[in-house]
Amino acid sequence: AYASAFLCGDNALTVLETDNATGRNLLVFKESYGNAFVPFLTSHYSKIVVVDPRYHNTSKHAPLYLPDLAQLEGVTDLIVIDYPFIPMNETYITQLNRLVGK
Repeated sequence: AYASAFLCGDNALTVLETDNATGRNLLVFKESYGNAFVPFLTSHYSKIVVVDPRYHNTSKHAPLYLPDLAQLEGVTDLIVIDYPFIPMNETYITQLNRLVGK
């Protein structure tokens, strides 16, 4: 319950724009516990794009294609936090590999 207070719950996609002119934009792949971590990043990035992959590719949300999202949002950095199933999920490994041009 406490973790959801920081980002208003688990959302498929949240975009935070800060007052920091760092020129760096972050993509965070997270699950519930990542909600408490994201606020600590706001002083280091101009924009933070938060993706909860558990909510993509469902009937309520469009399929996730990370390269398009990263390009659209001008992402410069990536953090994968508190989502232990990503290394075992072939779909997300494919998406992450596409981000780095593999």
